[in-house]
Parts: sequence; structure tokens; C-alpha cells
Amino acid sequence: SAATMTHPAGPSMRSLASVEKILLHVFYPTLILAVVLILSIRPVAEPDCWFHMAFGRYVLEHRALPTGDVFSYTAENREWISSGWLSSVLMEALFRGFGPGGVEAMVFVVLAAASLLVYLLAGIGSMATVMVVSCAANREALTVGASGSIMGLVGATGALMLRGWLGEKAHAAKRRLVGVLLIVSMQVVF
Repeated sequence: SAATMTHPAGPSMRSLASVEKILLHVFYPTLILAVVLILSIRPVAEPDCWFHMAFGRYVLEHRALPTGDVFSYTAENREWISSGWLSSVLMEALFRGFGPGGVEAMVFVVLAAASLLVYLLAGIGSMATVMVVSCAANREALTVGASGSIMGLVGATGALMLRGWLGEKAHAAKRRLVGVLLIVSMQVVF
């Protein structure tokens, strides 16, 4: 009978929506975490990292924050306040417990949290923008999939690279920025 028949496009639209949900909520965030993991696994080579761990070691050993600079030869005991003391203590504790892998894991967690936050905020921002534009144009509400979130991540990455290139004259940032611009161009064209 006509009452039991379904529209042929109905089930396929539902399956398309479920695939889109899987992409949006599982695949893309997992892909982001995999990229962040690959980027965060590298030797601890930043000199500031070793300073922060030394500061964290001092705090853990003395169970107090120093009131002056205890690491400087030329400005010994000069008044100094560390605003990052808690992260220094955490880095040293992770290094003591797990070696360099503990510090690498901390870098991964911080980068992953920041990347996922940008992913979510970019998705919310792109949806809000599309809703405002479609309401202002008296059009039916449009939807934005994960591409708004992905492009938000690409934009945030591009902004960081532009800052590195202009502020620090980092040539590697310039090369990477060109790659990001290529990705954005391909997204716009296709």
C-alpha cells in the first residue's frame, strides 16, 4: 500500500547523514590527533624546556617558590617572579616519572587540546556565520559540515606560520605557509 512505501531517497539521505556524522565526530578529530601526535614526537631540544625543568626541580626540592633568581650568575637573587611555575613543576615531575617521553606526552596533550578546541570553535563559528547570512538573505537555513572546522584549523595554522615568518623571519614558516595557502586554494577551487 501507499502508506507503507518509503521514498527512495529517504534511506540514502539518512545513511549519508550518518556517514557525515561519523566523519565529523570520529574521523576528522582522530585524524587531527594523529597529525598532532606525529608533530609532537621529537627530542626535547628547546633550551627553555630544560630551564623550566630546572626551575620545577628547584620548587619540588625546596617545596617553595624562589623569591629571587637562583639560576643567574650576574643577577643572583634579583627579584624575579615566575608566572609559569606550575607548568615547570609538571614538566619536571613528568620527566622524573617517565623521562623525555613524559614531556613529549605533555606536549601532545596540550597541542591536542588546543587543536580540538580550535576545531570545535571553528565549526561553531562557521555554522553561526552561515545561519546569520542565510537569515539575512531570507533563504532556507544552510548547513556546514566538517569543512568549516577543518578550514578553521588550517586558518589558525596559517596565522601561526605567518606570525613566525613575519615576526621571527623563519624561512621554514614561510615554506609551510605557502603549503597552507595551496591547501586553501584547492579547497576553494574544488
